[in-house]
Amino acid sequence: MAPLEVSHGEAIFQQGDPPEQVYFVSEGQLECEYDPKLDSRAKKRRPSGEAVVGRDGKPRVVATLGPGDHFGETAMLEARKARNLTVRCVTASCVLRAMSMARFSEILRQRPELHFTVQRAAQMRTNQRIRNVVASAADEDLRVVSFAPGETIFRQGDPSDSFYVLESGEVEMSLVPASEEDEPSAPVPVRTCTAGETFGASGLLPGDNVRRNTATALSPVVVKVMPVKLFKAMVREDGFLQAGLKASGSYVEARAVSELDETLDAEVQKAMAR
Repeated sequence: MAPLEVSHGEAIFQQGDPPEQVYFVSEGQLECEYDPKLDSRAKKRRPSGEAVVGRDGKPRVVATLGPGDHFGETAMLEARKARNLTVRCVTASCVLRAMSMARFSEILRQRPELHFTVQRAAQMRTNQRIRNVVASAADEDLRVVSFAPGETIFRQGDPSDSFYVLESGEVEMSLVPASEEDEPSAPVPVRTCTAGETFGASGLLPGDNVRRNTATALSPVVVKVMPVKLFKAMVREDGFLQAGLKASGSYVEARAVSELDETLDAEVQKAMAR
């Protein structure tokens, strides 16, 4: 990959551009900007065709990138045909290396473990952006709730009524796999959330109003609770956040299936060894 040098203020790509390459940062600092006025999804949701703008009417920075970071791959992971952000160099210069989307996709197909690592990184970035949105709603009615170790926050199959930001502690997400047997299957842990992460969005997205998993406190836990109405209003007004949540939910579901398969394989191997 040949180095690509850009100067201060120069955009590597702009919101709405077709995704063609994945980039790796070698030097410099870049900012990722989201402009609601350029979001076609927001325009479609508005009868007047007018997109939502921020309080100051300007694009907002949703992430900062530096040496060792990579960007541009989420368009492929989310199967999008257009960039949903503008990425701009904010230091005197930035040095990047670029790889074609086709080549990057081929590498991920050949290395499933790398595929999940890349998806996980994308999910963590989404979590941080979600936290920024939650912070902007600090004047809204957000409750702070504590849970004791072992206490259930919500159960698989419950109606989805809240979104959670984990302030402290650890929360285990588990699910009960579908079974053709009369006896219910045992819950299978699929991931552990730590401070700074979010959970509970899957059952709040359009067309989904039931919890697909169970959340249990593994330690003393403190969460911020966002009511479903507020959550849906914020997502509705933010096409970038909506796409990110859908992608994050898809990742979690795919990871859960993968880990569930691994768990079942291990159980079969144990049974065969007896």
